[in-house]
Amino acid sequence: VHSFLGFYEGDIIIGRENLERLHALEKRSMDYVIALDGGVTFIDGYRRAISDRKRFTPAHINHGEGEEANCVRVCSDDDVPRVAFFTKRDVQCGEQLLLDYGRNFWRGRDERKL
Repeated sequence: VHSFLGFYEGDIIIGRENLERLHALEKRSMDYVIALDGGVTFIDGYRRAISDRKRFTPAHINHGEGEEANCVRVCSDDDVPRVAFFTKRDVQCGEQLLLDYGRNFWRGRDERKL
């Protein structure tokens, strides 16, 4: 039932200040940033997500709430910060992959929430 979808790939950034500084300098969206370990370590999947939109990456999984969400993320507990994505049920061919991004993602972005 739980199919492995892939690892979230991107730049590993330590510290919120470093993350905010990088995004201010490069004037890019923080839409592809996921937080680990309470928000000390981040993975920024922006470059991977936009470099080749024909190749699937977990950065392309959209938001869905409650039962609508058919994917889950699992953070590694080893020395290398990694996040694996899996389906949480059987997914039909052509069905959109959805993950609940959580409340923190939407903080300050409520007007964009669909």
